[in-house]
Amino acid sequence: MHVKMLGCGDAYDAQKTNSSLLISEGDFKLLIDCGPTVPQALFAYGMKADDISCIYISHCHPDHCLGLTTLLNYMKSFKRSKPLTICRQASQHQALYRLMEFAYWPEKDLGFDLYWQDSEELTEFGPWRAETTPSNHSVPNRSLQLKSDSEVLFYSGDGLLSPKGEELAAQADLAFIECEYMTAANGHGSWADVKGLQRKAGSRWVLYHIDDASRPAVAEAIKEYPEFSLGEDGREFELTGVKA
Repeated sequence: MHVKMLGCGDAYDAQKTNSSLLISEGDFKLLIDCGPTVPQALFAYGMKADDISCIYISHCHPDHCLGLTTLLNYMKSFKRSKPLTICRQASQHQALYRLMEFAYWPEKDLGFDLYWQDSEELTEFGPWRAETTPSNHSVPNRSLQLKSDSEVLFYSGDGLLSPKGEELAAQADLAFIECEYMTAANGHGSWADVKGLQRKAGSRWVLYHIDDASRPAVAEAIKEYPEFSLGEDGREFELTGVKA
């Protein structure tokens, strides 16, 4: 499992790409979240129209989904031929469907097959077993765990983790956790909430979606915790041979 952090920024970050991961194993590539600045990061990474197999949208705030129109329009313009699956919460389908329609307007369709999958019912994603669970956020968000025979990844999306989310994160070899502030506010994760969570021995925890004003304090706070690091645009991770 190879992971590229396309972006680690929050909604209004002036320097960093909106939070997003590109996860691959073999020929299967999963894009997690697609805010408005994510397509440019994908283009810079050399993405081709057929590269991405599936897209997972954690929730329908603009910084997690608004780039979908640009990305789908790119796929249409460069003649994607493979089907594409978008996994989202059923209750948020209509918002994403409008973004999809705008990607090919004023024409009639994208020119390739697009399938929709309910994240509430997700049990597998390409080569991985999958499980999602809600977090406490102003717009319903679903955290995602991916599990192979030898490795476990967790992506929180936005918000305070639910008890189930804490359980899934504790199983992870590599966990990506939203940490907007030092202390909880506005339905976002914070260092005060994250630092005491149960963690698997030897696991790595990457904090992302950090408010600019909070980032220096978070960076200072994690110095005592070697398993924690700050997310950075372009960081890459390999998960190989770690027993789940």
